[in-house]
Amino acid sequence: MNLIAVTFVAYLGLVLLVGVLASRYGRTMEGYFLADRGLGAWVTAISSVASSESGWLVLGLVGEAYIWGARAVWTVPGVLIGYLCNWYIVAPRLRQQAAALGAITIPDYLEARFGDRWRLLRSVGILIILFCLMFYVSAQFTAAGKAFQKAFGEDYGITYQHGVLIGGLITILYTLLGGFRAVSWTDLAQGLLMAVGLVVLPIVTVSSAGGFGALFGELRRAPPRVEGVFEVTEGARLEEVGIETEGVDLAPGVTLAREGSAGGDGYRFVARLGRETAIEVNGEPRRGLVELAPGDRMALGSRTVTFEKIVRMVGGPDLADVLGGLSGPALLGWLLGLLGIGLGYPGQPHVLSRYMAARSRRTLRQGRLIAIVWGCVAMYGAVILGLGARLAVPGLIDPEQAYPHLATTHLPPVLGGILLAAIISAMMSTADSQLLVVSSAVARDLIDKMIDLRQRLATPSVERTLVWITRATVLAVGVIALLLALGDVRAIFWFVLFAWSGLGAAFGPPLLLALFWRRVTRWGALAGMLSGLLVTVFWKVRLKAVFAEATGLSLYELVPAFALSMLLTWFVSLATRRAAYVPHGLDGLAAPDERRTREV
Repeated sequence: MNLIAVTFVAYLGLVLLVGVLASRYGRTMEGYFLADRGLGAWVTAISSVASSESGWLVLGLVGEAYIWGARAVWTVPGVLIGYLCNWYIVAPRLRQQAAALGAITIPDYLEARFGDRWRLLRSVGILIILFCLMFYVSAQFTAAGKAFQKAFGEDYGITYQHGVLIGGLITILYTLLGGFRAVSWTDLAQGLLMAVGLVVLPIVTVSSAGGFGALFGELRRAPPRVEGVFEVTEGARLEEVGIETEGVDLAPGVTLAREGSAGGDGYRFVARLGRETAIEVNGEPRRGLVELAPGDRMALGSRTVTFEKIVRMVGGPDLADVLGGLSGPALLGWLLGLLGIGLGYPGQPHVLSRYMAARSRRTLRQGRLIAIVWGCVAMYGAVILGLGARLAVPGLIDPEQAYPHLATTHLPPVLGGILLAAIISAMMSTADSQLLVVSSAVARDLIDKMIDLRQRLATPSVERTLVWITRATVLAVGVIALLLALGDVRAIFWFVLFAWSGLGAAFGPPLLLALFWRRVTRWGALAGMLSGLLVTVFWKVRLKAVFAEATGLSLYELVPAFALSMLLTWFVSLATRRAAYVPHGLDGLAAPDERRTREV
């Protein structure tokens, strides 16, 4: 076993050890789901950012910079706007009010804040969380399975299924044992690993290019590329094939090729079959010339070939231009989309739970500085790494593999193993938090509160019994997510498309108004939650293309969904203002001057 593999296995063992150590705590539901509201500044800060960024940061953002060039930098202010909103506006009020109301989950808080005796908000909140996050957890397990196979498949026989089971079971196990405390501790380590990787690798790649001046000079001369990315799987072996100017022979009589030109309708990707050759595409026999679309799957004997995606990479002067050569509606849609990413942060339950678990307001004041510094370092590092990778590995087939490729080829084996662990740990850091949120929706919001199991048990050990029920729920939800990840991957990612926007638009506006406005009502909050999710789905599926065709503006679905959710929450609250409710003793809305109060 080489040093990279040894380092990686040692890291996974350390993660499990954290879960075992944390299992000594969390003997009540508040302890299991919120670590007894005792998180310190570093754990609160780093675990919140690690759980929100996941593999999107180390794979996605690096890949975006590789593809788009300097204009990928606009992603960073969009994310930082979300950080600032959460840490300066949402976190202090949410922590204070959630503690005063005894709320452990976001549906908990909404029901208590609005005095919702009919439990409509809790019911809708549970459904939204299950719809958005159940498949999101499965997607993280899917990504971990692919990462394991790519890293260790050829050398150690690790298949995709093995990878899903390894990554998923380890995540389920330490979450099951230690609950929120274990999740937060491991997220701290994983977040720091991500930051280290996104500092070390950009320095290495920029230095190898001769500095920033030389880097941007060479980028202006880099050619544009349009490439079809195909994955060829045979047993445990996973190989990526890129189709550009030249066709690739996959088997006798089977050639993958790109046809067409950059103008007009652009390129198309086809499989050219010999006269006597037939293959199965998506389970159907095909002959002749077969046009392929992303997601298509071909069976070639013992091999499976999957058309993953089409990658269109910017080249020339546009690659070094922060506007990427865009103008007019295209530029406006681009900026609104990237800056609108920040709108999703106030509505993510797996992030908001960190603020509810913080030890004190002082913890939040310290934590926001740590989180924002981490965000600047990690995200600008990811953009710089993607730009450097365009020169360091100009023929890379899948731009999202720039980080792992450079980690294993440009660094010593031990450091490369640590940074490779950071990639999969980034996926795990989101999966564990989302797994806990989904489980809390079932155990706390459904079983404990709606079924009222606490009253039915009526035993001195009721809290311990509920915690064991909670652990059983974590196991059940985790196993379901594993089974989904082992099944139809394309169906999972179809649902994941709605997760970030759906949660951000459904929970964000009602929560923001609930924290700061006395006159918001449960009917307004309900209208905002439903409209946020529904607009996200319909905009993504139907309205986005219609709007783009009519205006030339391709608008990210979170922007209209968030805006309409906010407006409906406000208007419906005004229309039902007699139903406004502020719980007794909830002084968070009165904005008390806590500077005179000595904090413990």
